Amino acid sequence: MGKPFIKLVQSPLAYYFFDVNQNQVVRIPERTYHILEEMLSGKDAEEDETIRRLKQIGFLSDRKVCEIRHPDTDMLQDILGTKLNSLVLQITQSCNLRCRYCIYSEHSNPLQRSHSMKRMDLETAKKAVDFFAVHSCETQLPTVAFYGGEPLLEFENIKRIITYAKEKLCGQKIRFTFTTNGALLTPEIADYAYENEIYFVLSLDGPASVHDKNRKDAGGNGTYEVIQKNMSYIKERYPEYYKKLAINTVLDTGQDYKKIVSMYQNPLWSGMSGYYSSYIEEMEEMDEVKKTVISDDFRKQEAYYRFLAYAEYLKTGAYTGKDAVAAQDVRELGKLKDETFEKHAGLPERGAPEGGKKAWEI
Repeated sequence: MGKPFIKLVQSPLAYYFFDVNQNQVVRIPERTYHILEEMLSGKDAEEDETIRRLKQIGFLSDRKVCEIRHPDTDMLQDILGTKLNSLVLQITQSCNLRCRYCIYSEHSNPLQRSHSMKRMDLETAKKAVDFFAVHSCETQLPTVAFYGGEPLLEFENIKRIITYAKEKLCGQKIRFTFTTNGALLTPEIADYAYENEIYFVLSLDGPASVHDKNRKDAGGNGTYEVIQKNMSYIKERYPEYYKKLAINTVLDTGQDYKKIVSMYQNPLWSGMSGYYSSYIEEMEEMDEVKKTVISDDFRKQEAYYRFLAYAEYLKTGAYTGKDAVAAQDVRELGKLKDETFEKHAGLPERGAPEGGKKAWEI
């Protein structure tokens, strides 16, 4: 038998090893720890009773992983052949906004493209749809998504592609989506989206004072007011459809978190299907390496609002607060709880081992 596949760990109070094959940490006597040290160094060492007992129950094996395979590896060709879920078309690299944090505005970054006038022509889009039609024929709800730049700059092209996709994937229900900054959501586009069941994610970073700081048009003007006008039309005209839309917020960590989420006190931005968030990651140079900087105050505020949301949910089974991003987290918590209860339904309850000892403590 070779060297056991373990990692020895010592603390001021105890001795342990991590067994890679068992994925467990085991507390051991000091004498056993030193014997295992010798074994790992290649020396001949006499096993003690603890080591013999551990081997009997499957620990201290010298087995090492030769290959890691995903459970779906053997099905990969079948999945790629007939079960593709989505097609994302970057139909333009042009944008009507010049957001301060946009990666495509960073001209100093040679690894990223910048805003350009490049666009996808209809023939290229049709070829992509043709490929997707063949390779999604067993997918229950194939999705075609439009991305940019700002995809609504190519609204006429989007309409042509949707018409073609419906013809090519005839007999299948198709989900169409796009991500938009909302500035071009005219009544004509809104009506078309509703009539064709096209759902979208709106980029909105907070109330006007926050949003307009970073999300400006090419002329340097804020965009909150026009977005609010456009979305008001949709909510008033198609209230049920509006509930199925979503908002993505890029959190400006230099702002007050409470101020950002105050936008959800506006009824216009409540009651939608999803709220997602990421960070503007302020960067500082440290020895030619960029390090993300998020202030402690911002982290504490965000954590506090999450705590309030979780506490209310766990106490009452619901969250009634106005922080929609926290509400999204609460919904995920609810799903996890439901899945856990379903998974363990009918199983007997188990208490902790007598005396509160670890499951494996030798």
